[in-house]
Amino acid sequence: MKEKFDSLIFDMDGTLWDAVDSYCEIWNVTSRELGIDRLVTREELIDLMGLTIDVIISRLFEGWEIDMEHYLQKLTENEHLLMPRLGGKLYPDVFRLIPELSRQYPLYMASNCGADGLKNFLRFTRLEPYFRDTITFGETGKDKPYNIRLLAERNNLGNPLYVGDTAGDCRSAHMAGVKMLNVTYGFGYAPDADYYADSFLQLTDMLLHHNPLVIWQKEDYELRLDRIQTAMTVEGAEWGIVADNANLFYLTGRVFCGYALIPAKGRPWYFVRRPVGLQGEKIRYIRKPEEIPAMSSVTPSSLALETDTATWSEIQRLRKLFPEAEMRNMSKIMMTARSVKTPAEVELMKECGRLQTEVYAMIPSVMKEGMTDVELQIEIESMLRRKGCLGNFRIHGNSMELFMANILVGDNGDTPSPYDFAMGGAGQHPSLPVGADGSVIHKGEPVMVDANGNFNGYMTDMTRMYAIGPVPEKAERALRCSQRICAELSAMAVPGAEAKKLFERAVEIAREEGLEHYFMGHTQHAGFVGHGVGIEINELPVIAPRSRDILRAGNTIAIEPKFVIPGIGAVGVENTYVVRDSGSAERITCASENL
Repeated sequence: MKEKFDSLIFDMDGTLWDAVDSYCEIWNVTSRELGIDRLVTREELIDLMGLTIDVIISRLFEGWEIDMEHYLQKLTENEHLLMPRLGGKLYPDVFRLIPELSRQYPLYMASNCGADGLKNFLRFTRLEPYFRDTITFGETGKDKPYNIRLLAERNNLGNPLYVGDTAGDCRSAHMAGVKMLNVTYGFGYAPDADYYADSFLQLTDMLLHHNPLVIWQKEDYELRLDRIQTAMTVEGAEWGIVADNANLFYLTGRVFCGYALIPAKGRPWYFVRRPVGLQGEKIRYIRKPEEIPAMSSVTPSSLALETDTATWSEIQRLRKLFPEAEMRNMSKIMMTARSVKTPAEVELMKECGRLQTEVYAMIPSVMKEGMTDVELQIEIESMLRRKGCLGNFRIHGNSMELFMANILVGDNGDTPSPYDFAMGGAGQHPSLPVGADGSVIHKGEPVMVDANGNFNGYMTDMTRMYAIGPVPEKAERALRCSQRICAELSAMAVPGAEAKKLFERAVEIAREEGLEHYFMGHTQHAGFVGHGVGIEINELPVIAPRSRDILRAGNTIAIEPKFVIPGIGAVGVENTYVVRDSGSAERITCASENL
């Protein structure tokens, strides 16, 4: 199994257990109690497995004059009473291997059974601790495709695998946009399934013991590699070595300890130190980089190294591997390649924007007069983490640091920071001098929130303003000006536009509004109004007065026109946009820009 899934959604009947005999008993008890002379057989129920309970009743009693609603009510009551005692029989190895699967994958269940069906199953089998959430037809009244989508949405599942046993399960999974693994030992067969397993042991082996190094889908991986190799050709690099975490993640979809040796043409080599067990094309395990030349049989005439992020000693060590090669800068090559996002990258960033927007909408519910900016940041961080935020705030270069968010209240927004961020703040300690410093939130005081948008290894950058009660007129004016700048610059952000022209227009607008003295800082000014964003918060292109960058379709840029007004505080909004082939850039951070 080459694809990497982030979670597993299990069907119940025919997949994890066989409880058909118990179901027959419950159906027949119900019929006897209602005076219906109709016995349900095991063979009949197996043929109907996977259908919703209302459809099963109509099929079993086709031509019978019964009160369907009353029958379903009585059947539900009997299931509630009898199923916890009757139960079913788990398939071989399920009880032993479910805990092992749960250590690597979050586990969920979706079934067409009644409201109590999955609860009864989990209690009877003692598997309840290993499943995070369940959903049934009996709870929602909706079909399985809807329920799979709902389950994935409310648990932020990016790429789940549905495990079932029938063609109906397969159709439902595919209609929900989810791939399906067919366990062939169950009640049916799915000819259109994406994967097959003849036993639960085989299923577990497929999911746990194949750990591909490259996680991205093949088409997306090829696009990423092509962009790297195109940039290498422009820079005259025959081979390049990548070891930086952000660059390894860009290429493979994971972070590992080791090196990617990338040719300007052909397939990369991967030299891994940790973790063990990674599989795929041209992977070699090494103890030290000095093993790379012999294993790869490569003798490059030119070699690119990550001179922006690697230490001097690391660079010298890698140079000695190929002493005759002319040196190039792999950091520049990777930043260039990463600046134009693939369609899959854009979708990942849109997901981040959606989740970040949901959190920002909840901020007014936790913001209270008299709380400190640090207390507010803690509440926001908690909401972000509960939504699935990874917490890591990747920043290119070693001289900038930030933890989760930059929350600025009042005059703290005018405190200079040593970092190259748009806004500063004193922070809580000189070891991390940026952001919230313990300032108390008062009525009429603008509160700026610029919080972490990393939910899947990519980031969106968004700033919004909050306040308890009306703010001063000058703050309102600055906010409207910031919104205007975002609107005009996003309209200018078309392929071929000069990044510096966007900066110049932002300054013009601030001057027109009489706010140029507060634009991008007051005591200390930031030298840009926007920047690329993706795996790291500060990527190419840079929207600055001396920037030579030209916008291209697929650039993802954050535009952040901000103002610092003495005695009032920091004011402004920030959005992340995708530069499109034509028309204005697409905004993917969609929280309301209003105060």
